[in-house]
Amino acid sequence: MLLVPGGNRRMLEKAPGLDADVVILDLEDTVPVTDRSKAEARDAVVAALADGVWACRERAVRINGPHTDWFEADLEAVLGAGITTIVLPHTYGVEDVLQVETALAAQRPGAEIDLVLSVETPGLLLDLEEVGRRARCVRGLAVAPNDYCLETGSSALLTALVAGRPGVVVDEQISWLRLKVIAVAKARGWSAFDAVMVADPRDPEALRSALERSRGLGFDGTAVMHPSHVGLVNEVFSPTNTEIDWAKAVAARYEGLTGGGDQSDGVPVLRQHYEVACRTLALADAIGTAA
Repeated sequence: MLLVPGGNRRMLEKAPGLDADVVILDLEDTVPVTDRSKAEARDAVVAALADGVWACRERAVRINGPHTDWFEADLEAVLGAGITTIVLPHTYGVEDVLQVETALAAQRPGAEIDLVLSVETPGLLLDLEEVGRRARCVRGLAVAPNDYCLETGSSALLTALVAGRPGVVVDEQISWLRLKVIAVAKARGWSAFDAVMVADPRDPEALRSALERSRGLGFDGTAVMHPSHVGLVNEVFSPTNTEIDWAKAVAARYEGLTGGGDQSDGVPVLRQHYEVACRTLALADAIGTAA
């Protein structure tokens, strides 16, 4: 998911040509907190959405949260522009999420609108199970490490900023945030998105290592702010040729079994292996890498 600042006209002009899976036009953190700036960004985003040819698979808009003065205008504008995926920041619990769903239903009765919740407050984190039981529009959860550290009063964000590393907080500070986001998302059949942090965004090896850890935890993808990162993110989160070849062999071998496992050649092929293989092949097929 590539975040494009809604107040940056040069970036908005480039947005239709960006080939990230999801391009998120942002009306929140990247836009100054004045009524004029928010209104100008909102108008610019609506104008950008009018361009009918986009390289990405999906377009989304991150609006301002329900406790801000700009929420209602943002919601009306992006729905009017035909957006069907909204990234929702700064909710403080399940009641905030349900309030937004009520607003969606009032403005677009019967429409299929998907919400991706940016999980950045302790209140929402604690309420995620309840959100999973009661919410109807949520389709994804996204980790927001900097805001979460800010909300919890962690000194990790201060330490990172003083050290000149604004993109990095201590992993231990957000480990529960990440793991709970994954657990709830997977339990509900939602997507789980990380926010990968590295000290120097120009260091490809550090970025690759962080992305590999993220994929290893179970995230489906990550949000990035640098268009140059899209290719590496896609590479890391896509099955490799070696993984695809392994998956094909395991699937064929398991489907030919008469029992519950195979110990031939000293290498067991169990049900879990088969399921991993099937998921790998399904993902490869979905993104067009399966031969």
